[in-house]
Amino acid sequence: IAATAQQSQTSNAVDLLVEPVSSGECPDCPWLSQCNLVLLAGSGDPSLLPGISYAQWRVFQDLGIKDRAGVAALSYRTARLLTTKAPPEELVDLDPATAVFGAASFLPAAILNARAAIEELAVYRLPGRTGTGVARADIELDVDMESTNDGVYLWGVLITDRAKGGLVEPGYLPFISLDPIDPAVEAMVFKSFWQWMTDLMTRAAAAGVSVNAYCWYASAENTQMRRIAAADPVLAAEVAAFIASPHWIDMNQVFKESWITGGSNSLKTVAPLAGHNWSVDDAGGGVSMVKHLDATNPGMPEAARREARQWLLDYNRGDVEATLRIREWLDSGGATWPEVATS
Repeated sequence: IAATAQQSQTSNAVDLLVEPVSSGECPDCPWLSQCNLVLLAGSGDPSLLPGISYAQWRVFQDLGIKDRAGVAALSYRTARLLTTKAPPEELVDLDPATAVFGAASFLPAAILNARAAIEELAVYRLPGRTGTGVARADIELDVDMESTNDGVYLWGVLITDRAKGGLVEPGYLPFISLDPIDPAVEAMVFKSFWQWMTDLMTRAAAAGVSVNAYCWYASAENTQMRRIAAADPVLAAEVAAFIASPHWIDMNQVFKESWITGGSNSLKTVAPLAGHNWSVDDAGGGVSMVKHLDATNPGMPEAARREARQWLLDYNRGDVEATLRIREWLDSGGATWPEVATS
């Protein structure tokens, strides 16, 4: 099969050995460019929609829906009525092409995502959302951690003093160790970050200055903070209180609650829509692990180790700058973007 596929790719043939389906494994697949000839044709394959599994894609295929335009053409009203178990008296004038899906729970979101994906704007408001209320503060801290399979070696903070009160120096502040990662090193790096942040919050509260901390997809940072703090009951309690507070804000969740793109909600996808670009090549978690190996490898030339260390800092700085850029983008224009069509 591989030999036949290689021959097909070389000859630019269009005969398919298998039917391409987008999945989470696609970015690492050497055949992605070949599959994309099919997946991206026309309005794009339904498997390109976020959250669509192979089983759900199969439902679309079996019911004759072959592209995102076909999904977008389904009736959102019918899909919502059937999935919310509406009273019988409301189940009137249903669209037959949509009703055949029954109470498929994935369908309403798929229809909205398809409509957002094929329309001209990059982002739309979700139905009923005002696009206002992005939480801001006098001092804003954008936080991002970097880790390997051995643990966390970097907590990076971008400090924005919107009130210009002088309580803190604006800019990027990394808490980092490039020593071999073990529990002691992890704890040292985290406690340095934690003590700095909690001291700032204490001083700010005394001065009547508000402070919010932000991240993108808080589950990652929350998991690591809880794990590292677990050995110290006092620290663990402080971390738990911080995570539960309104001053720790997941910008990914904020975005998903009010806006829709029809595609991925990852930081690397949304930030460029807001006009942000990373200063490093190949910005991503996988590359960062390779760079960390280079930065900590005593067998590497010192110049190469310095370059890798700088790459790690620049990459982390790019991540925290991205969350600030998205927040400003949403705050300034998010209310003006149209709602995704529901009719």
